Amino acid sequence: MRPIIRHNDNADLAALVERDGYFILRDFYDSGVIESLHARLGALLDADEAKRDSNKQPINLNDDGVRSDYTEYMHNLLFPSFLDSLFAETVTATLEHPPIAAMMRRIVGPGYRMRADLVRRSTGKNDDIDPVQLPHGWHRDSPGEFTFGFFLDDCSAPDSGGTAVIPGTQWSRYDPLWDFMLGPKAYTTPQEYARGNYDAIPEDARLASPNNLELRDRIGKAAVELRGKPGDLFFFVNNTFHGRWPNKTGKRLMLVRFGGIGSAFPFKADIALPQLRHDSGNGIASVFGPQRVIPKSDELLLCYMQSHPKADALEDAAAQEKRNVVAAFLESRGKRTAEPVAMPPAPDLPADARAPSLLARARRAVGL
Repeated sequence: MRPIIRHNDNADLAALVERDGYFILRDFYDSGVIESLHARLGALLDADEAKRDSNKQPINLNDDGVRSDYTEYMHNLLFPSFLDSLFAETVTATLEHPPIAAMMRRIVGPGYRMRADLVRRSTGKNDDIDPVQLPHGWHRDSPGEFTFGFFLDDCSAPDSGGTAVIPGTQWSRYDPLWDFMLGPKAYTTPQEYARGNYDAIPEDARLASPNNLELRDRIGKAAVELRGKPGDLFFFVNNTFHGRWPNKTGKRLMLVRFGGIGSAFPFKADIALPQLRHDSGNGIASVFGPQRVIPKSDELLLCYMQSHPKADALEDAAAQEKRNVVAAFLESRGKRTAEPVAMPPAPDLPADARAPSLLARARRAVGL
């Protein structure tokens, strides 16, 4: 079999993550491997789509526990590494590639646990909602989380619907979803949202918040859409502000993502693993299994980012401004902020397959 990876650059990838929170490596994979994966993973998506009924129900669990999501704009199939041996080999080859392995040791340490992988194909429908806010809005994920991805179609044109990031925000102390008002449908607090209060802050209050408007302008200018050609690899740490850029191309475009959490951080076990359908002998299941927990250390970049956030006066002002707006809004509605509560489980999935964070986003956005 021909080599999966053709990349041979010894760039300091951890330094790029420290500076920007992400990187892109061009022409990382062998073109023949990418062509094969496009055909094989595309066939998996086609088969999943064919099994759905005419209304394309958003959430689907196949008989073998494979989860997929289908919206008006996006089709995701989780765990293709458990379904296709070539993709499993590609994931493990990526993680074992010496420059990648060296980078991972510096940012998360000697151990990490993969949480999920997916193949995604857009439907081609324009899902643009706002000049700054995204269809899957700006947010950050659990501490210690990281994501790899690569393109199966040509996503090098602007507005191809891939991931977007705000360079440098991996050092922020805030979550853009809950701490700022960056666009339409700015929600109040995670506690109110968990209680089923999905009311957005009134637009007149948001538009009368100068610090948030200034921050919105800054973020709009700094945003980077991660674009590339088939075989380009991207990586970001999930505490970097990120979201999904709109697809304005009218094309059905495919990419894959796979990611996990460093062993110094609590694991987010919110997505059930399906049954492994192949025996490639490459140990894909092992990277999804429990790993030895390691102590936090500032020698690990993701730990250092969490313990040493960088001050930002505009972010501080915008966060305080939103707290004031939320307090006034909730008081006007006869409500008040309360102690945090757990996000309620979704009623339409069996308990062992619930993914509250994904489903919560689906309620407020237009797809993953």
